[in-house]
Amino acid sequence: MATRSTIGTVQISWSNLLSGLFFLALGIWVLATPLQSYLAFTLIFSISMFLSGIAEIYFFSIHRNNYKNGGWYLLGGFLDLAFGALLLLYPSLSMIILPVFVALWLLFRGIWSIGISLELKSFGESIWGLFLMLGILIVFLSLLLLSNPILGGVSIVMMTASAFIVIGIFRICVAFRLKRPPDTAD
Repeated sequence: MATRSTIGTVQISWSNLLSGLFFLALGIWVLATPLQSYLAFTLIFSISMFLSGIAEIYFFSIHRNNYKNGGWYLLGGFLDLAFGALLLLYPSLSMIILPVFVALWLLFRGIWSIGISLELKSFGESIWGLFLMLGILIVFLSLLLLSNPILGGVSIVMMTASAFIVIGIFRICVAFRLKRPPDTAD
């Protein structure tokens, strides 16, 4: 099953595009319903992490020999699966410590995004700097959330929605810009 299509002269990585659209839509929904969001946030966040983990493990399994730093996808996938499962198993505890979970997850996502941007740089992608900037922004948002978990509980909806939107934009950009490495089959 191909995970990449060509439309005109643009190659699209469908797993990255779908993940990006999912995070973008999730971020917009969280912004639109802040009060209800926190109550439902544990379940939604758990499911999104779990699905993201599956998508990244799938992407790694298809492309593991194509990228010299492809382990970022596998590590990210397993961490997302583990955090998602933990949050699904303990929803009441998760609501109490959700700001810290979210901040740590976003911190990893930001570092992951920085790693992917450096991978793009090694492929000669001219837009890698934008991806690096988005990764740094995700790290900044996560550190802001970690710096004050009590206030983080109050502002978690807005900060997390912003970070989800940035992750969504990052993944959508990667979907359209991540070129297949030379001499590889899809």
